[in-house]
Amino acid sequence: MENGDALYQKFMSSKQAPVRLELALSGFFQPDGYTDKQHRDFGDYLRLRIRPAAEVLIQRDALDKLQVLEELGWMDASVIENCMDYAIRNQKTQAFIWPVSYTHLRAHETR
Repeated sequence: MENGDALYQKFMSSKQAPVRLELALSGFFQPDGYTDKQHRDFGDYLRLRIRPAAEVLIQRDALDKLQVLEELGWMDASVIENCMDYAIRNQKTQAFIWPVSYTHLRAHETR
């Protein structure tokens, strides 16, 4: 827990957005070692910075994590469109296809 607490304290005290984003992504997707409040704080930070968080995940080809954020309802149509634009600009084909295939799957689920 000490390691989690130390990283959380770094997250809370850092003034650098890229550092905070990295720590929030790490803490949110690896919640072991963090309290519920710390995990919520990471999520709150990511929710408010969903576009840069999505871009980092696209860059890393972490589409499973991107999917989690979408399923939480944090990504509206403009964020998904931004993801597609970012994927095109950065030649991340799978990330470009992700929202298209996911939208297609959701449409079949509602029938």
